[in-house]
Amino acid sequence: MIRAVIDTNIFVSALISPRALAPRTIYQAIRAQRIRLLTSIAAIEELQDVLNRPKIVKYHKLTPEQIDDVIDELIKASELVSEHHLGSAVSDDPDDDIFLAVALEGGADVVISGDSHLLVLKTFRDIPIISPADFVVRFLS
Repeated sequence: MIRAVIDTNIFVSALISPRALAPRTIYQAIRAQRIRLLTSIAAIEELQDVLNRPKIVKYHKLTPEQIDDVIDELIKASELVSEHHLGSAVSDDPDDDIFLAVALEGGADVVISGDSHLLVLKTFRDIPIISPADFVVRFLS
């Protein structure tokens, strides 16, 4: 089973946009246990915070209880790892470095992101960083 770190933006896209086919496919693959999600408490907290933002809630229309259910489901499908501190910022957006730290600490096969700050890196310590569409083509087709 592929071990993947998945950026918050992928989950948000999967939940708010019916046209986000690759993020939805990835989300469904996690739920079907075809992907081993690597994450951390900080990454889960970030996702919960983003999903509860009013401007995001108006798109996904989930209740706070439904958001909690999504988070609980992801935690159950995840391998929680502690974040290895990278020392200095790696990406142009240091907030994104949490995903790189989780990938490194968890021995990820891949990082999946729609964020240009991560995608521009292409790899981090031999771990590929790819878009959701590329991941679906390469690993789920």
